Amino acid sequence: FRFVLHSVLLLACTTPTVAQSNLPASHPSGVLTLLEQHCVRCHGGEKTKAGLDLVTRDALLRGGESGPAVTLAEPAKSLLYRMLTHEVDPGMPHKEDKLPEDAIRQFAEWINAGVPYARSLDLAAGATPAKTGFTVTATDRAHWAFQPIRRPELPAVKNAAWARTPLDRFILAGIESNALAPAAPAGREVLIRRVTLDLIGLPPTPAEIDAFARDPAPDAYEKLVDRLLASPHYGERWGRHWLDLARFAESDGFEHDAVRHHAWRYRDYVVRAFNADKPYDQFIREQVAGDELYPDEPNALIATAFNLLGPDMVDSADQVQRRRNTLNDMTDTTALGFLGLTLGCARCHDHKFEPISQRDYYSLQAFFAPAQFRPALPVPSAAERAAYDTALATYNGLTKELQDQIDTLEAPYRKTIFARKLAKLSPEAQAAHKVPKEQRTTEQENLVLETNYLVGINAKELLAAMKKPDKERYAKLQEELKPFPKPKPLPASLALQNGPPIKTHILHRGDYNQPTTEVAPAFPEVLRGVEWHRRLAGDSESPAAGSRSHSTRAALAEWIASPANPLTARVMVNRIWQHHFGRGLVASTSDFGTHGQKPTHPALLDLLAAEFIA
Repeated sequence: FRFVLHSVLLLACTTPTVAQSNLPASHPSGVLTLLEQHCVRCHGGEKTKAGLDLVTRDALLRGGESGPAVTLAEPAKSLLYRMLTHEVDPGMPHKEDKLPEDAIRQFAEWINAGVPYARSLDLAAGATPAKTGFTVTATDRAHWAFQPIRRPELPAVKNAAWARTPLDRFILAGIESNALAPAAPAGREVLIRRVTLDLIGLPPTPAEIDAFARDPAPDAYEKLVDRLLASPHYGERWGRHWLDLARFAESDGFEHDAVRHHAWRYRDYVVRAFNADKPYDQFIREQVAGDELYPDEPNALIATAFNLLGPDMVDSADQVQRRRNTLNDMTDTTALGFLGLTLGCARCHDHKFEPISQRDYYSLQAFFAPAQFRPALPVPSAAERAAYDTALATYNGLTKELQDQIDTLEAPYRKTIFARKLAKLSPEAQAAHKVPKEQRTTEQENLVLETNYLVGINAKELLAAMKKPDKERYAKLQEELKPFPKPKPLPASLALQNGPPIKTHILHRGDYNQPTTEVAPAFPEVLRGVEWHRRLAGDSESPAAGSRSHSTRAALAEWIASPANPLTARVMVNRIWQHHFGRGLVASTSDFGTHGQKPTHPALLDLLAAEFIA
């Protein structure tokens, strides 16, 4: 909806002084030609973006989703005009240079004359030219959010003694620019309530209010904040904001909504991370590539569950598409959560609003493509692993003979049951199961994944198939195993693990059955031409080249977490501001692209980002 609203504004204008003239309705204004050349292809020709139709006078006067496009009573305030003069963002024509001053003057006179339509518009004149390919312009690369973070000069103020922090200088400058004076400081009872609710989500107790109100120490407030940040409730409160971004849930969604038995470990990881004041760059590295960067650290393995928290249809009839859905979800969420980029719109075609191509989408997804999705990866500590290995070795040593006998007894029955079940499948599925995994085609692998549950064998089926003597022998062997209890299972978590190399292709309309060009892991093209990216990763088409083994999520994690990446810190400090004050300095908190909202206070945003990195 945000993109539609931006597009609605495509035909609004700006408000210089509008010359007052009364042109007759039949005046042969060149405005209609300008509308045909620059406007109707988006507003009434091939499409009607944001509900704004310019084909007829009546349609224009109805306006669009952003309200009236022209205000006849006050022509100078017409949104159409203000956007043409680039007084209002986004300027029109969309992603093009401002019209010449003579053309803008014609629009001003036309609005003053009551927007006469002396003839019907020629819609063919505004037809979109055939697309020749995806291009990234210098204007795209110059977008404010793609530029390096630079610590700004603090604004000059008159009452400098009032400002205790750099942030105060920005507040005071705004107050003084409106010829106002700061409000009186909040009382301590109000202050402790505000900060306590903000930081831990709970109101202060009467005893806490009294203690703070009576504390004569000059650093009483600082001590209060430190106490709240040290509270376990802090991580519980602020971890929830991140869990919302990470689409955390303890079930799969869809019709069965099966329970995810190990998802809680990720929730607890996030709460611990906030309570431990884990550095944000480390928080990123662990979630994107903890298994690669810290393979022996249980918390880092648990953190990679971030990538697997989206909805999942476990019983999908198309298991290849099920995996694709998960890859798409982790690609989209990584871009939205860490970078504030709406990359997902480019899954099926080049992005309609942002300078992001399909190639960009699948190149970023290529970082994730080799990963194996583990619903229950063991995540023990070193001590837990050692104790388990010792106990398991002891168990196997004591029971090897019994286990061998059980395996020997089961083997012919398993073979018979599998063959019987396999025979009920389609000839294609039967053939697919007989092909070694590494030699299967995509279609064969899909058939195997789709039908595995039909050829699975459980203990009840084994017992039912056994002849009486074997069944009795089997029961006796199981009884003999009972005095030797197996070690308790290791703690487990949803997680990613390195997988074998895999090719990634651009998919026509997002369909895995229609692969096109093969792509290597790479960052979006629009970011590869800006200063900070050249410093960070060079202008390589494959920035992950030379990274460990075949897997490249570590390279992606380092690129996102780098202090040189201007999106990461800006996006996070904006989220923090949003949760303290209700609205971000950038209102579109997950969209820092060229169609997102501009920051209301760009210098303040950069100051906060620079402080956050430091």
